[in-house]
Amino acid sequence: MDRTLTTATTAKIADAATTGSAHAVGLAEWLTRRAARAPHKPALTCNGTTWNCGELIDRIERTSAVLAAGGAKSRLLTSSSASPARSR
Repeated sequence: MDRTLTTATTAKIADAATTGSAHAVGLAEWLTRRAARAPHKPALTCNGTTWNCGELIDRIERTSAVLAAGGAKSRLLTSSSASPARSR
């Protein structure tokens, strides 16, 4: 099943995020709510591996704990592979 966001859906999400709509929630809150309702529903597929909502929340929480133990803060910024690399 193709779950690609339509242009209209993307526009609604962007509008809710910028207007502070009461229906706007962050990704973490949305995923937590979804996992509570349907923990066994597929949440993420990458390189042939699919995690359900419960597994994904568990993986996120364990990774967050390791990062926090290493001194990472909640507003940590990361670089994506799409970003140009900085030369050192």
